[in-house]
Amino acid sequence: MKVDGGITLGGDTNNAIGMTAGLNGSETRIRCYGNMYANAYNYNSQESKKKNITKFDENVLGILKNSELYSFNYKNEKDTDKKHIGFIIGDKGGNYKTPIEVISQNKEAINSYTMTSILWKAVQEQQEQIELLQKEIGILKEGKNNGEN
Repeated sequence: MKVDGGITLGGDTNNAIGMTAGLNGSETRIRCYGNMYANAYNYNSQESKKKNITKFDENVLGILKNSELYSFNYKNEKDTDKKHIGFIIGDKGGNYKTPIEVISQNKEAINSYTMTSILWKAVQEQQEQIELLQKEIGILKEGKNNGEN
């Protein structure tokens, strides 16, 4: 990654403790190659920081059903016994079923905020289905208890 006017700590992308921060074109980036720890990672979610706000009513269960997860190792890891599980973005011609909805704007990463929001909506959709099925089961049981077949 070419960074204009940034700082680098710990070396290049093969260094497990490397961190680069700076401006890349019009995008400000901080990249860390290795594990990061924090008590919390907070996404900007205030109305004042957003625009074009509309309610998202699309069905997301299809997004989940049409995607695939993969196990893999990172090339810069020394311990290759530990497998990671996640999405793959096919930047070298691979054909992976990674939903476009979770791919970052620059197509280099997964947007975990969007992915979590989609999963949240999927749970809501499944809960609606569960409640509908429970209601139908109740109606069937009531009919059976009243002597209906």
